[in-house]
Amino acid sequence: MATELNFAAYTNEEMAGWYRRVMGLELPAAGLYRDFYTSALSPYLERPYLDAGYAPLGGYVKDFSMVHDGRAWHLFHIDGRPGEPCTVDGNEISFGHASSGDLQSWVRHPCPLAVGNHGEWDSRHVWAPFVMRSPLADEWLMFYMGTSHEDPHHGRIGRAVSKDLLFWAKDGAGDLYRPGAWSRRNCRDPHVFRYGDAFAMVTTANAADGTGAVALALSKDLKHWEDQEPLRVFKGETWTPESSGVMPFRGGWLGWVSACSVEGTIPLYLMFAPTLEGLREARIVPVAGTGPRAIAMEVLHAGATEWLIACFERVQDSFGLFFGILDLCDLERPCLTTVARAGQLVAYSERAAQSRPSAGPRTTRVPER
Repeated sequence: MATELNFAAYTNEEMAGWYRRVMGLELPAAGLYRDFYTSALSPYLERPYLDAGYAPLGGYVKDFSMVHDGRAWHLFHIDGRPGEPCTVDGNEISFGHASSGDLQSWVRHPCPLAVGNHGEWDSRHVWAPFVMRSPLADEWLMFYMGTSHEDPHHGRIGRAVSKDLLFWAKDGAGDLYRPGAWSRRNCRDPHVFRYGDAFAMVTTANAADGTGAVALALSKDLKHWEDQEPLRVFKGETWTPESSGVMPFRGGWLGWVSACSVEGTIPLYLMFAPTLEGLREARIVPVAGTGPRAIAMEVLHAGATEWLIACFERVQDSFGLFFGILDLCDLERPCLTTVARAGQLVAYSERAAQSRPSAGPRTTRVPER
């Protein structure tokens, strides 16, 4: 595992100083302006986010992605107005960005990406960012779903590029992928991973008859994608799949999906198979335990028997970011435990240091240059 689980990488003062440098703020050694900047950052740096869940002031955290740049964790997420439906015009039209050295104290950054102009493929909503370090170039990639005013019911996948995780430029080619004739030509929640000598992308979708599915596409260059047979069609299920993902695990492949039902519950299901194609028929197993409901699970660290994961959860009329430890000792009985105290993170990192990881997650640390 290349990601270093150092949950004391930054002190609050170091995080504040880093933020001021990034924003180009010349901070006096002392005095009124120093006090002003310190007080402006304190709502983010001092709240007990592990227990309460991180969300930007006045906004919330929905479908998200987390990466580690070698020094800090970076969170990219759907941002929106609490209490408003996600599909209303003017809501969920931009992404939020925050960083943390210890997953406890967070600093918010400027908006990294928002909807396009009228007539563009992503003019109405942008949803579900997925950020990764490109193995093909010295840059970061963000895959995301967008919808337009002209075609509001057919989500498609596009991408943006950044050198520093702060400033992003959309790909000039527009949208890059949506599933083929087997589907309703709609997809969401991209998740990209290495697959042999190519790259695979899974998205949640619907088959032509409306049945929930996980779409699969392959690419050699992370830009041109070819639709494949769906990775999974959930025949006979009454719930809608959301936020799917796949990772190599124990010589095979472990997939996951959140299941959104009419009752409003969103349990997490796992699937394991020796081959990627085997996930089409693999048994789906619900995740039990006292942990968060794990909407849109993201893997921060993958150990041999347990994973450190992030998810979002409803908090009154809003949504916040939470963490959990997923016990995978028995794949027939996976269990999730909420991380509510810093000591749990430290204990996890100590256990991880003594065990061999199964495979690196996509949040792998960038080597020092």
